[in-house]
Amino acid sequence: MNTGTPFALWMIPLILIAFVVFFVVLWSFVCLVLSVIGGWSRLTKHYRATLAPEGKDHRFVFGMVGMASYRGTLNVRTAPQGLYLTVMPIFQIGHPPLFIPWSHIHAKGSTWLGLSRFDIGQPKIATLSLPATILTDKN
Repeated sequence: MNTGTPFALWMIPLILIAFVVFFVVLWSFVCLVLSVIGGWSRLTKHYRATLAPEGKDHRFVFGMVGMASYRGTLNVRTAPQGLYLTVMPIFQIGHPPLFIPWSHIHAKGSTWLGLSRFDIGQPKIATLSLPATILTDKN
């Protein structure tokens, strides 16, 4: 009597399910940590958006929030009232949409990556770095 085969066949789906669960938990944890380290979570307390304003969309933007790099995962909408920021859906855990009025964005300089750097809030809540061409496009 060979009892090894049914056990092995039963283990394959169990291992696959465990891997998927582990990956989802790890991915969620990494997204949450990036949100906290970079400052997105601090910005959420002041600038969480409920509605997206009308404006011009810039997709797959390379930018930074604090020390967290969002390489091609940012979506930025420039509106007459301010900036609307979101991340790609797969990274949205811990990253709700933000709307930052222009009056809360203060020029700081540029980064070694060629991005324009801005302090957000007064007093400063976080630092945002984006391509300068996006921020000159206020509609």
